[in-house]
Amino acid sequence: MITTVFERDEPSFIWLDVCEPTKQELTRLAAEQGLHPNAVEDCLDPEHLPKHERFGDVTFLIVRAFDELAAADATSAQQLTRKLAIFRREGLLLTIHRKEQPYLEPLRRTVSAALAAGGNGMQAVIDLVSGVLETYWKPLETAEAATSSFEEGLFERRDVKRIIQQIYTVKRRITTIRWIVRHTLEILPKLRAPSESAAPVLQDLKETGDSLYFAADELLEDLNNLLNHQLSVAAHDTNDVMRVLTIFSVFFMPLTFIVGVYGMNFHHMPELTWHYGYPFAFGLMFVTVVGIGLWFRSKGWMK
Repeated sequence: MITTVFERDEPSFIWLDVCEPTKQELTRLAAEQGLHPNAVEDCLDPEHLPKHERFGDVTFLIVRAFDELAAADATSAQQLTRKLAIFRREGLLLTIHRKEQPYLEPLRRTVSAALAAGGNGMQAVIDLVSGVLETYWKPLETAEAATSSFEEGLFERRDVKRIIQQIYTVKRRITTIRWIVRHTLEILPKLRAPSESAAPVLQDLKETGDSLYFAADELLEDLNNLLNHQLSVAAHDTNDVMRVLTIFSVFFMPLTFIVGVYGMNFHHMPELTWHYGYPFAFGLMFVTVVGIGLWFRSKGWMK
């Protein structure tokens, strides 16, 4: 579907937005607007990463915005983000995307208002890229809240395997976001401010990208540390279980030996004919258990 988002006569300018285009529609649109066919093919590729190219007087960008409708367990770039292709030349702004996204409608209004106030196409491109980058703040804030929750419950007796899986999922999501932001940062230096007065806006855009990247990087470091701590706690719990089992086995090994000795079929064994042989065997076991317990306590292995 092709929609005219903004149009004016003086100076002549039109902004066309294309949602869920077919290959035939894009081919026809490329022919009408004089767009390069390779760029059109890139628009149809759902896995394309952020890029910047120039074809004559046409500037072509691909950026990826965070998809608010993505599944909670989505971790890959294709699952977490949606592509926005932007064509810009004198008097024309063309945006192409596969699905309608929540961030697009308010962004259309904001950019249209700037164009109505006299803004040009490059300024609109900068505003669109800025709007795309802003979509990453919410998932980063959500991940930060989840990280704090994981930290608070670090020493609680919960399903460790499930917690580790949750931490790892958040870690992969943030890794993907950082990766996409890094690719977006690589194309920002190629954008040119439309005027000297607009240069601070472009600088703000670069600073936003840097802030997102460093925020994601810091979150990743926290998640890696948290994952290591969680694994350490799980290993400590396992060691506690093994210690208890080891203590039990140490107690029963000498008792098993004593029982084994008395279970042998000897012809000449004084304790078998001795009147106090049976109580003596039980007394020996009791003394052995108490001795082992006192020795463990002296070593600090039992509390």
